Amino acid sequence: MGKHGQANGKYEQVWTRHGQVWASMRKSLLAKDKHGQGMGKYGQERTRYGQGWASVDNLRASERQAWASKCELGTSMVKVWASRGKQGQERASTTKYGQAWASKGKQGQVWASNRQATDKLKA
Repeated sequence: MGKHGQANGKYEQVWTRHGQVWASMRKSLLAKDKHGQGMGKYGQERTRYGQGWASVDNLRASERQAWASKCELGTSMVKVWASRGKQGQERASTTKYGQAWASKGKQGQVWASNRQATDKLKA
């Protein structure tokens, strides 16, 4: 029994040693928890930065949309100007060539009357 008693004593010492190790480990875990809070703070900062980046991206996206709309406006204006230019040319052609067409019409009438006269002569 004595031997076993000594053995038990030894085991108890071992257990107490392990107990101390566990205690120290737990302390370190608690210390890590403190750091964990720190990590939480860093996490908040990261999310804040994330939100910052997101807002910057949104700004960039909105800027891109704005530029796109400006470009669209620009192209539509160009189209409008082009159509106006075309219309202008048409107007110019109607004034310039209108007189020519009118004179051609007159000539046409002359040609028509001449043709009729020739047809009559042939008949």
